[in-house]
Amino acid sequence: MSKYNKLNEKKVVIIGGSSGIGFCVAEACLEFGASVVIASSSQPRIDSALERLSSPKATGYAINLKSATTEQELESLFEKTGKIDHLVWTAGDALPNMSLDGFAKDSLAPAFDIRFTAFVLAVKVLTGKKLISEGGSITFSSGLAGAKPQPGWFLTSALCGANFSLASGLAVELSPLRVRVNCVSPGAVLTELWDGLPKEARDGLVAGVGQAALTGSVGMPEDVAQAYLYAMRDGNLTGQVIETDGGIRLR
Repeated sequence: MSKYNKLNEKKVVIIGGSSGIGFCVAEACLEFGASVVIASSSQPRIDSALERLSSPKATGYAINLKSATTEQELESLFEKTGKIDHLVWTAGDALPNMSLDGFAKDSLAPAFDIRFTAFVLAVKVLTGKKLISEGGSITFSSGLAGAKPQPGWFLTSALCGANFSLASGLAVELSPLRVRVNCVSPGAVLTELWDGLPKEARDGLVAGVGQAALTGSVGMPEDVAQAYLYAMRDGNLTGQVIETDGGIRLR
């Protein structure tokens, strides 16, 4: 194995890998010689992603992360993948944006379903069945709202903040297995999620983020993907939150 290309011949599972940041992570892993398994909720999106990846070392499966049988679906997925070296979790639905007046007792669970609960279930299955290699890693996603709350986004801030703490908690929990856990916290990233916006609104958002960011531009998924690659490759990194937000939190 190369001293620096630590992904060569490794197996990486990317849940959320059919689009956006996850797809870019998959592309990069293949470039560095890894085999990748992508999973998301839509088989057509998986098929499209595999066509674009165009590699015999890429496979994909559909999985429902918001059902009563999510844990069983994760068990089925990891039975298909076999033992892996790295898990990357970029899956997530729309972030909850609501006023305090709109909050109800049943508001919390849906907000946490994919980005927290399903992720923890994946870790439970993966480690419980000993399907992640010693020296492997788990990298998942949070967001800028955990460090820089905004009006109307208090629930998203709570979710992102919980994920920050989850990274350190799981790092301690999994240390006897010699499995590292880290969290990547992106700011605004120009992914396919923006494609549904009218052009004028989209251009306005891009310009607004550019003005707010110290870098002067909105984040690009191929740049943010580098944070996930780093988390996989640095064997000395665990329990950390990697912030990649263009410096917006410093404004």
